[in-house]
Amino acid sequence: MRVLFSIFNDELIDKTLDIVNQNPNIDFNRDKLDMAPTNYYLTVRPIFKEVKFAVISNKVLPSPKDIKNIEKVLPNVEHIIIFISEPESIVEELSEYCSEGFFNKIKLFGYESDKKELHKYYSYLEEIYPPADTSYKEEPIDQYPPSERDFEKASSKFIAAGIEIEARGDDQSHVDNNANISDTEEKKDDEFKEQESNFDSDKGHQTPYTEKKDSTNQVEDQKKDMENREEETLLDQKTFETEAEKPSSLPLKINNDEPELTAKTYTNAVIRDKNAKLEIAFDIPVYKTKKIKKEKVIGVWSPLKNIGCTSFSINFATCLATLNIPVAVIEGLQPQPALLPHLSRFEGEPEHWTSYAEYLFSKEDIDAKRVIWATHDVNYFPLHANDLKRTWEPQMLKYLIEGLRIHDVTLVDLPTGHMENHTKVSLKHVDELWIIVNDQTQILNEWKPFISQVKAIVPETKLIFSPLYSFSKTETISSFLDIPILTEIPDLTADHMKNFYESKPLYLMHHDKPKRILNQSFEPIIEHLLKDHIALCNQKKRSLKDRIISVFS
Repeated sequence: MRVLFSIFNDELIDKTLDIVNQNPNIDFNRDKLDMAPTNYYLTVRPIFKEVKFAVISNKVLPSPKDIKNIEKVLPNVEHIIIFISEPESIVEELSEYCSEGFFNKIKLFGYESDKKELHKYYSYLEEIYPPADTSYKEEPIDQYPPSERDFEKASSKFIAAGIEIEARGDDQSHVDNNANISDTEEKKDDEFKEQESNFDSDKGHQTPYTEKKDSTNQVEDQKKDMENREEETLLDQKTFETEAEKPSSLPLKINNDEPELTAKTYTNAVIRDKNAKLEIAFDIPVYKTKKIKKEKVIGVWSPLKNIGCTSFSINFATCLATLNIPVAVIEGLQPQPALLPHLSRFEGEPEHWTSYAEYLFSKEDIDAKRVIWATHDVNYFPLHANDLKRTWEPQMLKYLIEGLRIHDVTLVDLPTGHMENHTKVSLKHVDELWIIVNDQTQILNEWKPFISQVKAIVPETKLIFSPLYSFSKTETISSFLDIPILTEIPDLTADHMKNFYESKPLYLMHHDKPKRILNQSFEPIIEHLLKDHIALCNQKKRSLKDRIISVFS
């Protein structure tokens, strides 16, 4: 029996295969495992004639009409599992567009990141593929799912099977409901359980994902649970105050004259629809994906002012784009737009451009193509001055950041220095935090307590040392802050100053010295991001590492 997965979750796959293999009537091994992303079914439309069991996972399932294409792709499938938010909402459409025979083969579950849904899924597997030994016991559901931040786990099982994961798999590109919270984030919620947010916000509309047969009481209980989770995640300003921070305020004012959507009126359905349109507008080619096993959202921040976080984000994103890695740079909420002046210097503002925030939260039906600001193959999402006039709520920050997971890498350019509460809330939605530091040891000493608290929120925190001088003591500072150094960037201050008079990012300028230095400095970061992909590519005649080296030479 052949099995097809469009989800790249080692533990879920292993558990599925373990259960299936316990059925004495099933002849299955790793050689009979196929893997392909859902969008591959819909665009390339290969025919998987031998596939009997398929698992599809998408943050936003393609249109029910597209399911007919999947029906053609899997003509002999016996069972098809679909992980999706709000499965009840698509049942009627599925029954309308699918043949009755195919519809009866479909089983819907909520997101695979929810332990309850996984438990239901594994129980269902045992029903359709009952084990020979009835004494089989389910493992504790706390083991599912694996932590979203566990990027150190090797892909040995895939390598051993000779499986190459090149195309985009488990599509994490769209915003899910609040139940899509990783184990790490749940711990984070518990840690700040007693804290309140400085945001004066209403509770967001929660639509918990349940099976069709769930009772009304279960649905209501899940709604309350999701609402409680949202409240618990809001971080209190007092928790982060240190002597190094000075009170400051962001000019975020309520503008009642401007049409806007808040967390109270803005539903998951609206955000999914808008982000689905945005993904279509970007039309990221399949050959550009997927070099990173799971897409990453990375915050870039520094306690030090004027240290070059924005310049770093632009240049590193440009470097990734030269490697055909889908990359985005989004500007974190701050008192005054900082990314916009840089981009205007490069190519000028696109005609009829609309900010990403305006597109998401305006009641107007805005064409998704107006959001695109692509420069040198990097998709930028700067703030507009009008965005600061909105009533910002934590749920809206979630929508703003999570919606860009259609890219393999998203860099969030956070405002430097003192962290406003909205920046702290944004940390909940990043997978890693890169802190840029230098030799200002006295100032770093004042910031150490605060940095330790930030590290507790984002365990995957790394240091980028810039600028590096001959007298710099990077290891001492790394040990002092108890954070590993990701890379060191030698002094390029003069080159950056000169670049303000130029019309391209420094990385693309034909200056031998800065280009060579940036390549050498970025190489450790790229290897960090692509470590899983490099391991897989080592099975090829020409590895990705060789290709990276050829770019740097």
